[in-house]
Amino acid sequence: MIKKINYLPLCICILVLCGMVSFSYQRHKDKTDNDIKLIFETKAPLYLATNSVDKLLIQKKDSTSSQLKDTLALSKVENQIKAFAEVENAEVYRRTDGRLEVYIQERTPVVRVLDGEGYYLDRIGMRMPLSGNYSPNVPLFYGALDSLQKPHLLHLLGAIENDEFLHRQVMQIEEDQGNFFLGLRDFSTRFELGDLSRLQGKIKKLKTLCAFLKQEQMEDKYKNINLKYQQQAVAIE
Repeated sequence: MIKKINYLPLCICILVLCGMVSFSYQRHKDKTDNDIKLIFETKAPLYLATNSVDKLLIQKKDSTSSQLKDTLALSKVENQIKAFAEVENAEVYRRTDGRLEVYIQERTPVVRVLDGEGYYLDRIGMRMPLSGNYSPNVPLFYGALDSLQKPHLLHLLGAIENDEFLHRQVMQIEEDQGNFFLGLRDFSTRFELGDLSRLQGKIKKLKTLCAFLKQEQMEDKYKNINLKYQQQAVAIE
């Protein structure tokens, strides 16, 4: 006697299994395609508006289904993120689980230029807009900062950054016709450097005078001290 085998339940099971696998794959695909993680060197963004980056990534992801899977496409997105004025470096890559990660290193401002609405400069002179999220403790610069004066200002800022006393004390920098002036945190005196020739000698003289004024409790005695002459300082009460 020949038994008839009913394949219908088996076919139904296979179809159900295939449907489950397909659903699971699509769900995982949708999850990984939408899972974008921003990683900041400073743990949280200080200056960059992250919604601008999110908008860029969403636009790129939605433009084509494979937009952010191609290496060249990722490199292009990196360059577009680097184009933000607040960004010094960016890396975009996919993890093995499909998640997209964006590592962002923001610029570090070293001075705030008070010109119109104002802006920051980083250590290489790149311009950054002010941020509503964070206000760094950097010197304020007063004066006309043109292409000729910017290198001189950056040179002075480099000397300030490399000197522990100046880094702690300098609150404002002024420039007038090539002459630079410093305002310090603990002194009401305006210190005139003149141009930046013999800068290290002037800094040494400034620190010696500040130590003397501190010792004699004369932090508020002089309105202006001129340091631009060699071997002497001219003080005005």
